[in-house]
Amino acid sequence: MKESLARLLFAWGLAQLPLTAVGANQNFFEEEFVEKTGCFILIDLKKNESFEEFNPKRCRTRLAPMSTFKIPLTIMAFDSGYLTSPAQVIEWDGKGRGRESVNRDQTARTFLKSSVIWVSRLIVKFLGKKRLQRYVDSFDYGNKQVTGNLGSFWLSRGSVKISGYEQVEFLSRFWQGELLAKREAVALTKSSLPTQRIGKWSITGKTGTGCVDEGCMKKPGRQLGWFVGVAESHEKVYAFALNFTDRVPQKGFGGPRARKIVHRYFAAGPRQN
Repeated sequence: MKESLARLLFAWGLAQLPLTAVGANQNFFEEEFVEKTGCFILIDLKKNESFEEFNPKRCRTRLAPMSTFKIPLTIMAFDSGYLTSPAQVIEWDGKGRGRESVNRDQTARTFLKSSVIWVSRLIVKFLGKKRLQRYVDSFDYGNKQVTGNLGSFWLSRGSVKISGYEQVEFLSRFWQGELLAKREAVALTKSSLPTQRIGKWSITGKTGTGCVDEGCMKKPGRQLGWFVGVAESHEKVYAFALNFTDRVPQKGFGGPRARKIVHRYFAAGPRQN
């Protein structure tokens, strides 16, 4: 079986030590990752080649996927029949969970946009451990470990971990219809994911936020931030993954801060080497 570019990059990264950028934007990332340890990788899906990498050592480090796991989880939900359309209503159980946006009925689109963890847990409960493990194995997702508490195995202290290289590998196979899942499930997931227009780019992706310091969601603290997805223009299709860990306490959720960095990158326009 032909190995994907991202998998080869992951293997290449295991042998590398320098914290350097491959591409033309090293200064951009050095400025954006002040007081952070960060990684960025960009893969050209049309040419099947790496376009930009920053900090390969970090990009090969497996971390908790946090809410970026909602992408494969949504594919599983559509593939298994738990969800049948992006507009299907998922009824709220009436329990208050802090944010107004999560204390209401949801759809696949609002689940992904507002990152609603109680919907994740309903999907996980429906699938069960054995079927979850089969999906994670077939998706070749990170370390493929589905163990412990099924309500949190993708969160900070959970079992499943994934690197930046593995994120773009998974995303490239997802976007190009190479996952072992129904085509309809892939298409419905794509149409459910949040998409924003940044200049000529249509950027589809998912954030993820985790705490390094306990209580970081309610007060300034160090966080893990993810933003992963696909950026498309008339000429280009890129899969990308950005993550960082704060080195000092910060305000604001890590995932949205990661998304802002990616948006600034594409607003400036990826520069040729």
